[in-house]
Amino acid sequence: MREDERDDRRGVSKRAVRAREAWQGKRLRSTRTRLRACGIRLIATHGYEKTTAQDIAAAAGVSTMTFFRHFPSKEDVVLGMPPDSDGVAAAEQALGAIAAGTSPLEAARAVLRAAAKALGQEGLSDVALRLVIVRENPPLLRALYARVPLWVQMVGLLLPDSLCGADGFSTRLTAATIVLYWLEVMQEWSRRGGTEADAASLSAVADEAMRSMANLSPVPAPAGGVM
Repeated sequence: MREDERDDRRGVSKRAVRAREAWQGKRLRSTRTRLRACGIRLIATHGYEKTTAQDIAAAAGVSTMTFFRHFPSKEDVVLGMPPDSDGVAAAEQALGAIAAGTSPLEAARAVLRAAAKALGQEGLSDVALRLVIVRENPPLLRALYARVPLWVQMVGLLLPDSLCGADGFSTRLTAATIVLYWLEVMQEWSRRGGTEADAASLSAVADEAMRSMANLSPVPAPAGGVM
């Protein structure tokens, strides 16, 4: 018998354990996807303030406790992005593959392009709807920007050596540049297209942002290092 087929102490083969774990993971993703879809639909119909976690759980056919196993709060239904989603996986892979000599903005544009391609039009339509909900609800908009420091920290940890600075400060600046580019491009994309925003318009806004940033004049360093 192959090593990976031998039974564990309970008499269960390793193959069976892996199959069970895969099934459990698929079930968890399915439940999370259903909860998110029901939540977005209810919020889009009834409004964010009038939709409760209990409403979302009931619509998805699960308990409120199950809802909170998947989402720490109601705002995560709108603002959260599953770490195992195609868009996140593609973004992480693209960021890790950035070549030496690439500027932070060029890196941000390449990663956004990869994520958009992985999401496809269906995934982008979901993002577009969520951004409309955010824009229409000031508490959600504040919560979105409150997450920026965490995202900067996460991107900083994922930056390839070619984009890391000589110290922590320059690395954080690079990560912040990338995150804010993504955030403002996506926000402008949503403002212009609403729920009809598509891949072509996202590409156009992303390119426009690159041109705008390129036109900014560099600020000369102050003499003697004094502001």
